[in-house]
Amino acid sequence: MYRRKILSTVIISTLAFANSQALALDSLNSSESSVERSNRIIGGATAPAEKWPFMAAVVSKGYNGGKGQFCGASFIGSRYVLTAAHCLDATLGEDIEVIIGQQNLSAATSEQRLSVRKVYVHEEYADAALGNDIAILELSEEFEGAPVALVEASFRNSLAAGTNLTVMGWGDQDPTDNFRGATQLQQVDVNLIAQQTCRNVGGDYAKISDTAFCAGLVQGGKDSCQGDSGGPIVVSDNGQYKQLGIVSWGDGCAEKGKYGVYANVSYYADWIANKTKGLSYDQHVYEGIVSPGIQSATLTYRNNTESELLLSNFSTTSSAQIVHNTCEQPLAIGTECQITTSYSLLGSGDFSYDVTMDSNQGIGQVKSTVHYQSYPLADPFISDWIMGQIPNQQLSVFSQGIEWDFSAIGIMSGNLEKDQHSGIAISGIEKGQLALDMSVSSEEKFDELKIFVNGRLELSVSGEQKGTVSFVLPREKNVIELVYVKDELGSEGADRGFLNAIRYSSSLILPSAESSSSGSSSGGSLGWLSLLALLGFLRRKY
Repeated sequence: MYRRKILSTVIISTLAFANSQALALDSLNSSESSVERSNRIIGGATAPAEKWPFMAAVVSKGYNGGKGQFCGASFIGSRYVLTAAHCLDATLGEDIEVIIGQQNLSAATSEQRLSVRKVYVHEEYADAALGNDIAILELSEEFEGAPVALVEASFRNSLAAGTNLTVMGWGDQDPTDNFRGATQLQQVDVNLIAQQTCRNVGGDYAKISDTAFCAGLVQGGKDSCQGDSGGPIVVSDNGQYKQLGIVSWGDGCAEKGKYGVYANVSYYADWIANKTKGLSYDQHVYEGIVSPGIQSATLTYRNNTESELLLSNFSTTSSAQIVHNTCEQPLAIGTECQITTSYSLLGSGDFSYDVTMDSNQGIGQVKSTVHYQSYPLADPFISDWIMGQIPNQQLSVFSQGIEWDFSAIGIMSGNLEKDQHSGIAISGIEKGQLALDMSVSSEEKFDELKIFVNGRLELSVSGEQKGTVSFVLPREKNVIELVYVKDELGSEGADRGFLNAIRYSSSLILPSAESSSSGSSSGGSLGWLSLLALLGFLRRKY
């Protein structure tokens, strides 16, 4: 549907490129990414310039607007932008930028790209089909543009089925897998669908509660689609457009008898109000991969409200301790305080703990979650090979599961039995971009090579594939993980993932490249596949 871990495999099968070849490092300086993507609402039209000044695009840092947009959003005033939770899996503010009020994304200048300070995802979000698919981005500075008005808490229930709504975005215009590119903002009118009518579709639609609603046409043909996720759907109320919902998910795009599903802004009126009062904090802190032992983390809280802020009742979970706390005193407007924690990390795996506190001004309880990963160091010869590929950086290389080994021209995942995995993790890579010359030989759709960037699954590849993948590393220090996962059933091919070369550039701009589809059924090439090409396809299509 909209889940990256499912769609990555599907899209890789679709984007099987021929004539792959490694590119020289000095070619990593173009202003465009390597895969043309489609960017349109289905059944709609180009939006008039300046009609939707609050419309925003969420863009991966290091990509131009037309290529980097992967979700929509809306500016709701001050320093806040509203979007969908499923757009932001393991995302920090430093990974993304926002463009507001630009009808043509390719025309957006660097001055019109706004940096993001914090990301707030609904605390109970787990899966868009289960609701709570809502998130707020806090910009680094206040924005002077015109915000969208949000509907009141009771507004949704006052609307009759059939009410005309307008949804907009830069997402896919084609309901099939034939994507066509466009950077002009699109809009389309759809009808509000009765809740029970939508539930009667069955499947995940049967789970829809008051947290969401459906819109579309019974006969299909008009809808939002991939790349539109997070964008607004609006209703005219006495001549003023107000945001009623957020593009969330759907089964297919513009199909007869199926509808787009939208997070219900009315239902989340209080949540939105609390998150935009002005307490700025890290909801999630990713400390990366570390060695076992005592670890510390420092959390910063800033008062952007209009009055003095009081924080109290500090607590932690999982045996973490607060060792330093400057937040016990009243926090004046525009000032910051910090909490430093200590945590004894034992063994290998994924670890996390919470730091919670109460706040006044109606903000309620505030929770920050600190995440760690801990794995044993990799074989020193494997580490030396990787450090030779990425020289002059302070790197640490870790092993997950079965150790990687040397191949004829590089390194490869280990020899696995059923239900095993073999991973390599590179921690400490500096901001820039990375290209991996890689291949996989496996049972298609079952045994996969997975790539994680800063804890987020970006790519799953199976079958017979080879080529180069490239992606931006937006953080000061980044973590790349390659994990080959074998299921409990049979084997095909070499049953391994291969990494043949790594190339690094300090530039934050990905290259452009031409690609052509391959008709071969026996395998294909990844070509110069930017992982960004996968990010915009989170909504819809199995």
